[in-house]
Amino acid sequence: MHTNAQSRELNIGAISGPCWPTKSRKYLINLVKEAVVKAQAKSVIIAGHTVDGKYVEAEFRAQLKEHLETFSPRLKGERLDWEKGEFERRFIEEAAAHLSDFLPVLPSGVNWHIAIAERIYDLPIGARILEKLCDLRTDVRIIGERQEDGYYDREPKFPVQFPGFEEIRVLVPHRSPWFSAIITNLVQRITNAWSPRTLSPKPGLVLVGVTGTATHLPYLDGVPTISVPALHKLLEKQATEHMIGATVIRIIANGKEGVRIVNGVHNFRTAAFLEKQVAVSKTLPAVQQAVMHALIPSDASLKTVLHRVNKAESRKRFLRKTKFSDSQVRTALEQLVKAETAIFSKKSNRWAINEELRRNANITLESLWKGSRSVKHVVWSCLHGGALKSLYFTFLQDIPCLADDADALIENGDLTQGIAHTYEYNGELLPIANGVDKHELIGAHLRATAFLTIFRNRLVRMGKAAKEDPSATLEKCLVPYAFKEGNHDAWGYFGKRALILQLFEDRLRTLMTEGVMGICREHGVAVSFEQAKAVVAAKIIRVGESRMVELGGILVGVKHPYKSRTIQKSTRIQQVADFIWRRFDSYVGSVAKEAKAFSIAYVANFHEAAAAHITKFGQTILGVMTGAYLKDTEFENNQDKVVDHGPAVVTARFDTEGRLLYSETEFVSHICEEDRSFVASDRLDSTAVLQRCIKLLDRIGLTLPWR
Repeated sequence: MHTNAQSRELNIGAISGPCWPTKSRKYLINLVKEAVVKAQAKSVIIAGHTVDGKYVEAEFRAQLKEHLETFSPRLKGERLDWEKGEFERRFIEEAAAHLSDFLPVLPSGVNWHIAIAERIYDLPIGARILEKLCDLRTDVRIIGERQEDGYYDREPKFPVQFPGFEEIRVLVPHRSPWFSAIITNLVQRITNAWSPRTLSPKPGLVLVGVTGTATHLPYLDGVPTISVPALHKLLEKQATEHMIGATVIRIIANGKEGVRIVNGVHNFRTAAFLEKQVAVSKTLPAVQQAVMHALIPSDASLKTVLHRVNKAESRKRFLRKTKFSDSQVRTALEQLVKAETAIFSKKSNRWAINEELRRNANITLESLWKGSRSVKHVVWSCLHGGALKSLYFTFLQDIPCLADDADALIENGDLTQGIAHTYEYNGELLPIANGVDKHELIGAHLRATAFLTIFRNRLVRMGKAAKEDPSATLEKCLVPYAFKEGNHDAWGYFGKRALILQLFEDRLRTLMTEGVMGICREHGVAVSFEQAKAVVAAKIIRVGESRMVELGGILVGVKHPYKSRTIQKSTRIQQVADFIWRRFDSYVGSVAKEAKAFSIAYVANFHEAAAAHITKFGQTILGVMTGAYLKDTEFENNQDKVVDHGPAVVTARFDTEGRLLYSETEFVSHICEEDRSFVASDRLDSTAVLQRCIKLLDRIGLTLPWR
């Protein structure tokens, strides 16, 4: 794929499993087209299961049998073979033409690039239909060639000409998967089966299709790996499939460090949920609309329809003081069936909304996003203040840049290294941090330095407007910071049962108040001490025992479990999401009474990074697990554990009911040169350690007495 050599960003759309013609939805593929246009994507990859091969093959066999019995009952030998071949050719051509009608033409010369899961999903007949589709359309391409076994490559390469990035490897299953409750199970199984066997070098990105999941594993075997959600109505769960949507991958040039990869996921489960509601035309008479609304929860008998249309909320919707009569409802049902708006099943004695109306529901991105709002969070964890190889200078460099336009900063535990496991003897602590109180003081000054830089940058950007309304200026320029203590912070022996992170919190509030006052005074913004203190107090938030916090009207789960990591990357994310899910009702009932939904969960403590969409009872949750803000420790090195380091930048869009519509995750692994020269050293000497201590204290403006 060619790109402009001067371009600094390349966007690629990806979907999997349109599953034409059975489970496909016209509005879903149209939503993909809108998403591609919105993102200005240069191409779209379909990662397997474009065609429902099993259905098409069964349909072909049934039609062929009927054709031969009707028109050619006496043919034998070569004539029979010729007739079968001709019928198959016509069937393939007709199917390809219908598939072409279903697959929209994308604007600006954007092409569809199709990977074929020929063995178990598209099947050979689906592959032939797709080959014919390529003959009909110049904008449709097949990725990969047929292999020695006669099937299309299930691990094709998608070449990309972009600085620092050469190719995407698309993987699709070739065996029927087992059921698994762990979301990343199938994704990891497919990649683990491929990576030891391939003779190719590491690709820039691995894209996994036909798993029905939306995950982002930024460091799986050292390669960014993204799984693509399904693009059809999910009627059963055979393996891990649960997520409906589309992916937009942003590949951004990043100078000497190669590229940044941002994974954007459109959640179309909301669209699938709304398809029945959208199918109810507002031009219908009131009684017919009421009946159609009564069929939205489920197919229903006459008795159930009568009950639903006469419920208080139904009568209120249609401004009815009296109930709908039995005859009115019967007549409405008959008229709806006659108009093919509804259908009646004699077998079950129930009415239902016509499936074709639901397939072709008029759902657009504009309608889904109407009244929605977007938030940006910068999230990190496990900085382990006081530890030898924490990335202090990288933190001071990165956080002000990443959070310049953020809505909230979230830190999920292990702010300090703490003292246990003989840390005071084994060299894992900086010499200036031989005490838990010093860890907290270093942590407070480190964060105040970064946060005040953000405040200063925002205030300067406001210019003269900053002086007009000082209260609004403080509110706009000071980013909320929520923190949760972790197990390292809670170790009690050396802290003599002191309140966890209380010294840190008090010192941070003091530093921020004084710093805000000083910056405002410097720029002529009239702010009183009481104003600054009150705003700082409101903006520094300790996450409580509920492990939930409301930030700007968005309810967020923040949890730091006291557990070890697991082989399956999504296990801990799913456990935390389930924990918060089950605690949500009591939290809303007692604390955040206005909260409508819970859609984001942040997880940490495992020094691994991953993101996964989790679904339950119609709700979609984005779970993000952040790594550590330190390079490594001797303990983990001795346990053969590689540390995923750096923060996550999370952008999410919610509708008016708090449901997740779209999300972006980026895991930042940058290490600045000041840190790199130290943490990557093969052998540290005392001079380098002492110089690091002096430089750190100077940078964060902290004077520490020796004793």
